[in-house]
Amino acid sequence: GSLLFHISAGYGFDLRYTFFSFISVVHIFLPCKYAAELKMMSTETATMIYCSGWEKVISKRVAKVVPFLVARAQIPVRIKFFMFEYNMELFINILRTSYSMFTLLRS
Repeated sequence: GSLLFHISAGYGFDLRYTFFSFISVVHIFLPCKYAAELKMMSTETATMIYCSGWEKVISKRVAKVVPFLVARAQIPVRIKFFMFEYNMELFINILRTSYSMFTLLRS
């Protein structure tokens, strides 16, 4: 948002400022993207454990542990910071807020 304001205020196009703004967006995007992927993969883990062929293992200990593993794997893994959960919704909300600030500063 501040890059757009910088350009629209008549300061001109500065490549360093543009690069810094782009890197800032990427810096916010990557943790959100990978946290979303981690959550998605963690929800698939229960199915992967169940389909792993555990019933063919001779050990009774494995047969006793698998239901607990499946039950625990059904709870998705989330990365949280205080009250914020990293995911793509957080990234979109940050971009929307940034654009709202830009329109507020511009008017």
